[in-house]
Amino acid sequence: MLNMLLLGSDIDVKIKSVATGRLDQGNWFRHAIGWKMIYNEMLETWGSLVEWIKYLNRGDLSDIQPGKSGFFSGLKDFLLFDIDWQKL
Repeated sequence: MLNMLLLGSDIDVKIKSVATGRLDQGNWFRHAIGWKMIYNEMLETWGSLVEWIKYLNRGDLSDIQPGKSGFFSGLKDFLLFDIDWQKL
C-alpha cells in the first residue's frame, strides 16, 4: 500500500523486521499477541485508506489529526486491541 502511494517519487521503501520479545518473524502466528498486532495493523491500514479517499474527494486535509476526532478516537478505542508490550 505504501509503495502504491509513493509511485513516481524517489522514495525507496525497505522492509525490516524487528524482534519484539518472544515474537519474531518466524513465530508471531503462534502467539495471540501476534494476531492482535496483525488485526490492529489491518484496521489502521483500512482507516488510512478511508482517510486517503476522503482527501481525494475533498481535495484538502482536515484540521484535526487523522484518527484523533471524537468519533474516530472512540471507534479506535472500541475496535483495537490494547496490547500489553510488557508481556512480550
